[in-house]
Amino acid sequence: MRRLALVIAVIAVLALAGCGADDGAEEVTGTVTVLADTSLTDVFTQLGQQLEGDHPGLDVQFDFGASADLAERLTDGAPADVFAAAGTDPMDVVTDNGIVSRAPTLFATEQQAGDLVGYPICTLTDAPNPDGALAFVELVVSDAGQQALTAAGFSLP
Repeated sequence: MRRLALVIAVIAVLALAGCGADDGAEEVTGTVTVLADTSLTDVFTQLGQQLEGDHPGLDVQFDFGASADLAERLTDGAPADVFAAAGTDPMDVVTDNGIVSRAPTLFATEQQAGDLVGYPICTLTDAPNPDGALAFVELVVSDAGQQALTAAGFSLP
């Protein structure tokens, strides 16, 4: 009888522990570092501000530069959470070095000098803030992110 009472008490405590919880999603906090091609500066800065507004306690930091240079820095061990490249060659460098945690996603395209350039994005294997990284990538590929990219002159894949 005591054992049954103890089991009921434990179940009650566990049930109460779940009360008051939000929809099951953890709040994203900390710093997320995004390395991205210079051509994404304006739209990514805007999306980063939106993500910070949606997640108080999250700080989105950017390091913009030439995609090939950023890919080289990543393969040399630069810490980052997300990589967004202009073109698939720089992304291939990062992917071939095994530092991509999820397959890259093509999120935009752009005509450059008569060529169609694809823009892939990925989270990185050793991301210091994997939840923040995923939140940023999800925003970029969301309807809101795609609208912001279109407004900035990018085409959708």
